[in-house]
Amino acid sequence: MTAADKWRGPEVAAKLRGLADKAVLEAGKHLLAASNELVPDLASGPHADDLKQSGKTSTERTSGGAVCAVSYNTDYAVLQHELLYYHHKPGQQAKFLETPMSSEVPALRAIVKREMTF
Repeated sequence: MTAADKWRGPEVAAKLRGLADKAVLEAGKHLLAASNELVPDLASGPHADDLKQSGKTSTERTSGGAVCAVSYNTDYAVLQHELLYYHHKPGQQAKFLETPMSSEVPALRAIVKREMTF
């Protein structure tokens, strides 16, 4: 067996795990940015974009692989997201996270593909 024939399975697996972690984080950042474009402002003043500012990504490694969650953390985030009868400024809407979860699928796939290339 030559040096070129040496088995590097564990090394490649570790490299792929690192790439997957970065890929889901980058995809999560993209989803958060797309969602922030739709997040409603509640009013003018110092707390107008508290909802947008509360948006975050969090990643973890599970037995199934890398996972990234995008979330908003205010007392009213769920209401703003779910109640379709609330009135919003033009360009802002309910379902501000759910909508880009569907519309951004091609971009999210492209990000994962780009990040998983080595």
